[in-house]
Amino acid sequence: MAIVLTPLYVHVDLVCHLTRTARLHANDLASPQAMTAWHYQLADRLREEAQTLDICPLPTTHLRGGLSSGQIVSVQQAFYFKRTQGAGGKKFVRFHATSNTDDHLRIEGLLDPERFTSNSSHGHLSGRTSVLVIGQVLNVAEEVRIRPLFVGWESHAADGETRIALASNESREVHPSQVDNFSPVEWGDRISPGDLNAVAGAPEADVKRAIAALLNEFDVPPDWGGERSDIYSLKVRVGGVPLSSSWLLKGKSVKRKMTVADLGKNGDQMDRLASEQSRLLVVQSNSGQVAAVRNTLGAYAYDMRNPRLFMTLDGEATARILRHFNYFNEARQIELRGLENWPV
Repeated sequence: MAIVLTPLYVHVDLVCHLTRTARLHANDLASPQAMTAWHYQLADRLREEAQTLDICPLPTTHLRGGLSSGQIVSVQQAFYFKRTQGAGGKKFVRFHATSNTDDHLRIEGLLDPERFTSNSSHGHLSGRTSVLVIGQVLNVAEEVRIRPLFVGWESHAADGETRIALASNESREVHPSQVDNFSPVEWGDRISPGDLNAVAGAPEADVKRAIAALLNEFDVPPDWGGERSDIYSLKVRVGGVPLSSSWLLKGKSVKRKMTVADLGKNGDQMDRLASEQSRLLVVQSNSGQVAAVRNTLGAYAYDMRNPRLFMTLDGEATARILRHFNYFNEARQIELRGLENWPV
């Protein structure tokens, strides 16, 4: 997946130091065009050095209890930006937010307007704005304070695998209806309360067989305690593009809206899922899911060291998949359970 970073703010000194990039002479940056090109070059250097610098996603690192001062982290979400004044009348822009993965995690930092990449940055970095922040952790206390290296936007560019048409260039999220393998499923049909009640009680094994049948996977191993995923498949296609995929299925184990806490201690089931080298990460439940589940899975996908796509399947999506097999007819349900492979 080819990633493009659009800089609104760059701490030139720190980025040059961390990426071992020689600073350009002032004469080489005399024109606005040259300065813009320089900022984009430094943003590219950060992206290229993500592995070497070990730029880790702040939300997932915090979830695992591994966040510490000095780390280089990234976080992509909405922040509030407000002008403020420091000692000696120095003007700054303060940014802050509650993490979209954990209501108890607050993130904040200061921007020096002199490091904005253009006049338009003043408008973009005001009020509430969704951006990618890359920075160095200064301290981990009640609030995680970051010294920003880069603030801007991330987008996809066409690469050798052909860009997948997602909701937007900025999104890494795949909707179930975009999965070619799921084309037989009627995604536009209304889901009744009866369907949701029925899917709430569907065993994980049945959900697993239904999804496996649509993926044309007929050799799915049984569950065991040390597994990293419930289904691993090389047969998923999105917009005609083949993708390796790892699937975490929770089935009926969660009776209410699923939270990150339902995915193991410190969400370690998602951590194990992300440890597989798949381009698409999927989390399924028979119930609804709180936003933090989607956002945490997204944080794994937005890891600059290993950018990927992600998808969630909630109770409604699962009900549509099962209804494709006429699963909610009791006689058909018994018949399906007696078959080795479910017919698509």
